[in-house]
Amino acid sequence: MNNSSTNTSLESLKVLYNNKSYNESIDVLLKNKNVFSKDIFHYNLGTLYAQKGELAIARYHLEKANSIGTHKNIVKNLDLVRLKLGLEHESQMLDKVDQLSFSIMEIKKEDYIIGGLFFLIIFFIALMKLTQFKKVFCFAFLFLSLFLFSVGQFIKKEFLTGIVLQECQLRTGPSSIYPVRTVLKNGQKLIVSKKMDGWLKVMMPQPLEGWLSQNDVGLY
Repeated sequence: MNNSSTNTSLESLKVLYNNKSYNESIDVLLKNKNVFSKDIFHYNLGTLYAQKGELAIARYHLEKANSIGTHKNIVKNLDLVRLKLGLEHESQMLDKVDQLSFSIMEIKKEDYIIGGLFFLIIFFIALMKLTQFKKVFCFAFLFLSLFLFSVGQFIKKEFLTGIVLQECQLRTGPSSIYPVRTVLKNGQKLIVSKKMDGWLKVMMPQPLEGWLSQNDVGLY
């Protein structure tokens, strides 16, 4: 990545942003997508859509930026967008299983690796210092850690997180011929699994299990 090109593009965006030329800013950003790292690209795009008042797509891009990067303003902008969507208490309304599932989906791949190495180091240090009886508990702890790691990796592989981009109908099956179960709110966060003929199975939150069109959700 050319730092000079990145800085030039950022300066152009800054001028357009300060002039409240949000549509032009988005055009510049999209045309220069390859110049930016993925987290910076989605952070800027989400921020611009938020300024335009297109909150659902703004949340999608900010959530995507947050899943791959650590820009200092991502969480701040996300909180503001959730507040404007009326979803600031979204996580508090979930049951424990749903909260755990969404938390697992938010863990970055590199965090799994760092966590795994940390537990391995602790495990080998403990093996050298603990008595035979306590080593049994140490092995049990290792097994539990590996189990949780495997479950987390399975969930990350089999499921995707998505943001509802527009108010849409949740159906009981993968087709418009199935009855409507409920209407999903603009900007709502979901966990989805398998796709069938352009339809996605919603798994979490559990009360919203059903099917929606893939055109109505942004996945990351």
